Amino acid sequence: MFSGSTYFSRIRSTFAKFKLRLGKRIPSPKTDGSIPFSLIQDPETALSIGELRAIGRVTVQTAALELDLIRFLSTLLFGNPDIGVSVFLGLNLKSLIDMLPHAFRLKVKTESYDDDIMSLVSALEKLAAERNTIVHGQWHYDVTEHRVLKTKARKTKRAKREQLYFVQTEKASAHQLNEIADLIVLARKVLVAFYQKLLSNKLVAT
Repeated sequence: MFSGSTYFSRIRSTFAKFKLRLGKRIPSPKTDGSIPFSLIQDPETALSIGELRAIGRVTVQTAALELDLIRFLSTLLFGNPDIGVSVFLGLNLKSLIDMLPHAFRLKVKTESYDDDIMSLVSALEKLAAERNTIVHGQWHYDVTEHRVLKTKARKTKRAKREQLYFVQTEKASAHQLNEIADLIVLARKVLVAFYQKLLSNKLVAT
């Protein structure tokens, strides 16, 4: 990944060949005059610089949180923050959060912090859900309200063989997105403080 200009030149060349082969052809309209498929509005033109920056903050801070969780779990389980990078790398955020209470109960020598760890897990799960909606949602712009609409298709199961799909639309401003990013930063600080508290009380089994 990101292996220099040659890397991107090859990708650009691939798309250029397709464009040349397709020429100026466009999808044929249906009988009602509609086009069967077209691109949605480009998010880069639909969103403001502030909104794009806020989405970027959520993305990079979540990536940092994932590494913090890996190092937290690694230190808890192996006494070394770096061993877990090779052990846990590749697990998604939800999997790392799910591991927290199990690792905690395995290595912490008291049950007095059980409620704390479950509260932490619950808060992290909510942040992970927000992150997923932001990163995987489809972004549109509401001109009338000058706010971003994030649209996420979700799935529910009514029966074993029947699935109902529906679209959930929510509104989010740059301010709200930055609040989520700030909460992720706070979660990272809490992880460090929590582990230091366990160490100072000599509660981590070695």
